[in-house]
Amino acid sequence: MDKILSIVANFLTAGGILGFIYWWTNKRYVRLYLRVPQYAGVKWKMLYIRDGGEVSNIENKELKFKKYKSKNPGETIIGIKVKINPRLGFQFKCFAELTGTDRQNKAIYPELKSKMMQMGFNHVEGMAYDGKVWFLVPEEYKIGTIKASPVENIINNIWYPTLSKVIYPYVSISTRVPLMAGETDLFTNMEYYIESYNNKAEKQRYYFDVVKRKEMENCALIKASIKITSEFKPLQFKVFMHPRSSVDSKWIFDQLQFITDNKKEDLKGKLSQELQEFSLGLKNNKKKRTISKDEEDLVSEIKTLRHQLHERKQMGFIEDEAIRFADIEMKNYLEVNSKKSLIEQARIIQEIMQALDFEYNIEPENIDNEGRIEISFVENFCFRREKGYYYWEPGIKKGGLLNKLKPA
Repeated sequence: MDKILSIVANFLTAGGILGFIYWWTNKRYVRLYLRVPQYAGVKWKMLYIRDGGEVSNIENKELKFKKYKSKNPGETIIGIKVKINPRLGFQFKCFAELTGTDRQNKAIYPELKSKMMQMGFNHVEGMAYDGKVWFLVPEEYKIGTIKASPVENIINNIWYPTLSKVIYPYVSISTRVPLMAGETDLFTNMEYYIESYNNKAEKQRYYFDVVKRKEMENCALIKASIKITSEFKPLQFKVFMHPRSSVDSKWIFDQLQFITDNKKEDLKGKLSQELQEFSLGLKNNKKKRTISKDEEDLVSEIKTLRHQLHERKQMGFIEDEAIRFADIEMKNYLEVNSKKSLIEQARIIQEIMQALDFEYNIEPENIDNEGRIEISFVENFCFRREKGYYYWEPGIKKGGLLNKLKPA
């Protein structure tokens, strides 16, 4: 009897080991959840490229994301359940498939890309001929502690070998802000951060990082990300600029109001006025054919200005008559000389045109008793706005996603 029991025990032990090996080597499921803009005519899909790395066979399977109705305006939460080999991981890429006509798709694409970038998708490609818009998952969605080579870590469309079952959705906020206020570098003297508040009135800060600086446009793209779990019911927050040193917050506040104020019509009127004055100045100086050391600079400025005006003429950004009159006078004047004041005036006109291009997503709201500048978003970032706070809820109307989002 003992001999029989020993054989059975050995058999069960071997079976357990073989069962574990089978479980480890066999496929298993993992999940990915993303926040995306809400569009009825867009299908969200994943291309499962292959198991593991470059040595594996290419599969190129299309998998569909399931849509969840979010409680937040303008957004959808999409989720996908993927069958993988946990020893190898897998390579993938996601895309939005626009399902309208060519004309409808071309109309939707710019807005879709803009909203995706606001949600943290900084790598969104152009729309392909078949209506597909490929994108990389934002950096913070990478999962797992087993890292590949540094080169591979640059690419974020690889699910590294890991036992993790879920990639949590993040609230990612990417926004365009002024780079300079006068001579003050805002990122040297100020900090941008989100301050969240939970049900216990506890505060948590999430700092923005600079993604890209555009010196010529006085613009910076900054981004902050918050990992969403079930402890947020909902996420309640404000956004602040906080002085790092003895910076005059009131002065920064006034400068920000001036910089972020998008009074396009006022700028267009000022541009028309400056063009008329500049044209009259050119006309009055046509007879003065004196050689000046500034002649080459002026000719260069006028050529640049004419080129910019011709580029914008088709956009109808000011009355065509003002452009036509200025263009005639500049064309005539390119054969004569000028004074330094006209060079300066030409540069003023260029600065006004550049100001028309500046688009920021924020505006200053108030200064609190700590000298912090509270800012609000000009565009809709899919957050509810109530009584001075922004809200985002990780739940969905139906489907039970909230039950899957456990605190980290």
